[in-house]
Amino acid sequence: MRVLLIEPPKTPWEKMGDVVAPPLGLATLAASLERARVPVRILDANAQGIGWSGLRAAIAWARDPLASATLAIILILAGCILLAANLGVPFITMATSWRWVLLMAGAVLLLQVLLRLVVPEWRRPVGGWLMISLILLAIGAGGVLGLGNTWPLILIAIGVAILVGGLLRPRS
Repeated sequence: MRVLLIEPPKTPWEKMGDVVAPPLGLATLAASLERARVPVRILDANAQGIGWSGLRAAIAWARDPLASATLAIILILAGCILLAANLGVPFITMATSWRWVLLMAGAVLLLQVLLRLVVPEWRRPVGGWLMISLILLAIGAGGVLGLGNTWPLILIAIGVAILVGGLLRPRS
């Protein structure tokens, strides 16, 4: 979840001349949200010289590029794996192709989690994504490597995700 706090365009107040007061209330809200690790941005239309006519374009800020890239890579890899299975590539059959897809999806999601932890602009809560990536890796690896019972690995993955989430949570 990302939050955009908007200070709409205002006409200057007569007693202050051409000065418009800064949005201190929004700054206070933004500080509280950042402390809770919620990505937040303030759009001060007055400071940026944005009128009512340009406000809609200013609000339409970019989506999360990392999430879009992750989904695109997973879809491309799934297509490549299924194509390889159809073409008869060794080690990838139609019976094992979905296991490969799960394994690759888990690896890509794990890479996304690592990037979110390292790159400040992409930082978001990752506990749930870490758990999903580890579960997909466990199921995929179990199928590809022939491990008949991957449920213990899934339980370990959930435990690790909860542990990491607890360690990375900011203390107040």
